[in-house]
Amino acid sequence: MFWVWCVLVLITPTLSSEDTFSEELDLTLLPDGRLAAEFVFGMKGPARVADFKLLPKKFIQIMHHFNVFELQFSLTRGRWNSARWGTLRERPRPIGLELAANFYHHEHHNGTLHEDVEEQWKGLVHAMAGIFCASVNFLDVAQLQYSSDERVRNFEDTLQYAKGIVVSPKWVRLGMSRPPDRLGVLTAEPVCTENLTPFLQLIPSRGKSGLTKLLNPVTVFGAVYQSLIVSYTYDESSSTDNLHQAVVAVVDPSKRTADLKRVHGAWSVEKLFKAKLGVAACPMATSSRIQVTIPPSIAAPSKYTLTPSPADTAAQPEGTYTYPLTPIPGDIAFKWVSKVVTALASHPPSSPLRIHRYQTGLGHLRASVISHLANSGAEPLDLTYLDLIPFSLNPFFHTLSLVMEGNPTNLLALPSH
Repeated sequence: MFWVWCVLVLITPTLSSEDTFSEELDLTLLPDGRLAAEFVFGMKGPARVADFKLLPKKFIQIMHHFNVFELQFSLTRGRWNSARWGTLRERPRPIGLELAANFYHHEHHNGTLHEDVEEQWKGLVHAMAGIFCASVNFLDVAQLQYSSDERVRNFEDTLQYAKGIVVSPKWVRLGMSRPPDRLGVLTAEPVCTENLTPFLQLIPSRGKSGLTKLLNPVTVFGAVYQSLIVSYTYDESSSTDNLHQAVVAVVDPSKRTADLKRVHGAWSVEKLFKAKLGVAACPMATSSRIQVTIPPSIAAPSKYTLTPSPADTAAQPEGTYTYPLTPIPGDIAFKWVSKVVTALASHPPSSPLRIHRYQTGLGHLRASVISHLANSGAEPLDLTYLDLIPFSLNPFFHTLSLVMEGNPTNLLALPSH
């Protein structure tokens, strides 16, 4: 019996102190009564070629094989309303699929710079397509039509395809350490449960424990805005792989009335995400918590109740409540003290910048596409605006015009064809 017990101890997997896994859920009440749910999962560990602990082996090996040291990938449905909802922890992603990557640039023995970005990008998009069950392979350079102009305004090597575009931006960083070597966007890519399943397989809990149990497909894909996000970085100084995954969903617990009013409703974690067995921390997580944010500009603490009461609120900003999963005693529930009813369009903007693109007119003669950018703040803003024109439209660039505060302004336009 003693010998068997020793064998069991020897084969029990142990996690290195250098491997860390954290999980967080941020619930933020929005001005219009909706609720923004941000699931954030972080994994960090020393670079390995085998014997992986927490980091997903299949994903990390692909990053190493194609010399990727920085990557951002997202699948999004719906539009983040920055003017009404403001900003959150995660950068709003464009509709459809977005993939940005930076590669290591190797040098020949004679010191000349050798960039094999095209081959690395080709292998990367096909590998990502296999992992996430998405059409990332359509960003393969071989399937794109090469632009006749190698320098299109601030973009180099522009590659256009019916479903999207691949560019090498010079000024767009997207939160990365430098402008990406390749940025690809597929605006028509749908998001569904077959993308969520492989997404969860990269997380140590794999949807079986911890906060991943709350990722109910009915709730996530029934949201007005939903985004699956994967970010990867390699720290060369410490030889460390960092993987960041997030799910952002804007759910609506409020109700609408026949006279175009919105009744702000109560909500709880169990009801929102269909968690019948409650919430508990993942056994492999070094940090696990749920944070609820009720901005004071939306509601004062006297206007609502939150149960159970958080353990320590003195060190938190007003309206911010943190619940460590140890586990939580009971459900987290939010209720209004009195009934709150507002008009659907009565909420002021939360961001000074508003962007609205729309189409006017019909036919080739009178149809036009207008992009309206407005700054309601007191300070000027420096913007880089990237607009993807659908392949079905044939714009006439000589009709392109720029109007600022009602006055026409000179505009330099460099068509790609």
